[in-house]
Amino acid sequence: MERRGHRRAAARRPQPVPRPALPRDGHPRPGTPALHGQLDAADHRHRLHPGAAGPRLRPGHRRPLDLSFSRLRSVSPIHVEYLGNMGVSASMSISLVVDDQLWGLIACHHYSGPHRPAQDARGAAEFLAQVASQLVGERERAEGREAALRARTMLAGMVTRITTSPENPLETLIADPELLTLMGATGAALAHDDLLLTAGTVPGEDDLRAIARVLADKDAYATYTDDVSALEPRLGDRPEVARYAAGALRIGAEADRWILWLRPEQEQTVDWGGDPRNKQVAAAEGPEVRLSPRRSFEKWRQVVRGRSLPWEPWQVEAADALGVHVTGLLLSRAREHVQVAESVQQSVVLGEVPQFEGLEIAARYLPASTVQMGGDWWDAFEIAPGRVVIVLGDVAGHGVESASAMIQLRTALRAYMYAGSTVAQTLDQLDHLMLSLLREHVATAVAAEVDLATGRVDLAAAGHLPPLLAAPTGTTDLAMSARPLLGFGASEAPVTSFTLAPGETLMLYSDGLVERRGVDMGERTAVVRSLATYDPAVPLDAWVDRVLTIRDGTEDDDTTVLAVRRPL
Repeated sequence: MERRGHRRAAARRPQPVPRPALPRDGHPRPGTPALHGQLDAADHRHRLHPGAAGPRLRPGHRRPLDLSFSRLRSVSPIHVEYLGNMGVSASMSISLVVDDQLWGLIACHHYSGPHRPAQDARGAAEFLAQVASQLVGERERAEGREAALRARTMLAGMVTRITTSPENPLETLIADPELLTLMGATGAALAHDDLLLTAGTVPGEDDLRAIARVLADKDAYATYTDDVSALEPRLGDRPEVARYAAGALRIGAEADRWILWLRPEQEQTVDWGGDPRNKQVAAAEGPEVRLSPRRSFEKWRQVVRGRSLPWEPWQVEAADALGVHVTGLLLSRAREHVQVAESVQQSVVLGEVPQFEGLEIAARYLPASTVQMGGDWWDAFEIAPGRVVIVLGDVAGHGVESASAMIQLRTALRAYMYAGSTVAQTLDQLDHLMLSLLREHVATAVAAEVDLATGRVDLAAAGHLPPLLAAPTGTTDLAMSARPLLGFGASEAPVTSFTLAPGETLMLYSDGLVERRGVDMGERTAVVRSLATYDPAVPLDAWVDRVLTIRDGTEDDDTTVLAVRRPL
């Protein structure tokens, strides 16, 4: 029975799946029509070839008489001609059916005239077929249970190793020595956003992602095929795909987060009694050409390529269970990281805004809508009587690592300033610190030293957005020069000096205030300027809250605003 392999989907808890594209012996069966096979599976009793049966049309309806489940009925005229070409004068077939699927067929041929087996012989044949079908089914189920038990034992060991490892669960999984053995695969690939990890022999990254796209199914967590080229013919033209990934099993509910197990092409050589491709020839010729059985039964050899061994139901179940566990572990680790990072960040970001005589200060930190911790931080402290330093910085990235770098930068900045460094020298020293101790990170920062008596401000920045100055003449970006990002190890920070007049407001802010995916940054900055107007009568806290009305709660980056004003 010829069947092409297409993508098959397994639900979260897969049930027994249909037969694979290749029959149990791994060979195609173009000699048995699909309808014939369905009848054999539906009626597993013996079927004789006694001759023509009638009437051909059902009386009263003039429709063909349905003899599908008749004990004695004629078979297809083409099949009769086929038997005649082989010299068969009488035949009897007995179906072997396992789990409502045609497992095999016993064909009995008689070559010396008519032959009508007695009722007891036919009954015995039917009984033996049912017993054989049951034994075959039980044997297959027993083998499946044993294989599933071995898989569960192996899976338990993998889960233990992944859970107890302090390393990244994804890296631990792809490096596990039993990952390929569990699935009987020769290669595996794991994708998590832009990360792609592989094990064993696999095709290139483009081919892997193409196979994952072809197998993706929004309604199924596990999908698989033993004939990738049947799903996407272009992949069949790629030599590496046929060599390493003729069959694939995919788990994953998201387009860019999945695991693939791969199997190579399982080449099969099949010897036929005659060329079985006559129906393909007829299809190419058109409907006017009569389909007829072959007359020659000389050995004809066929080489089957492009297909792998089929995936077993217990393998799909094991893959599903492994994917569920890894997903749960990633979520658990992510929650732990969030909690640690938030605790670290709370120790860096001041809980209360310090107050100084002759200078109003207001600050706000708002986390992103998707991640509860980021790289923003701010600080304000007095380095000498009448001299206050304000700082706002942003470490690239999120998580515990960024929060840890944030703590070190904040602590080092205070130490450098208390030691007598200027704001420009302090930024240069932070750059050297990051190059020596925090090589995996980069950061931006803006720092200003304010003289409370005169209002003089000395300001320096490293890769940061220029502050806003709200003055009677309007709100503008402060004209200044800046050094590159901290961690680049280049240039020296220039100093911008100006006088902050009574009533004027200087606002430092992080990029989360004005950057928004799909929105022009210049347009949002203009909106911020329109909100940050010169208005010394409005309390500074209320003034900052008004600026923050530009946010709508869907931002994907955290936002920090630090404003200072000299009272009138």
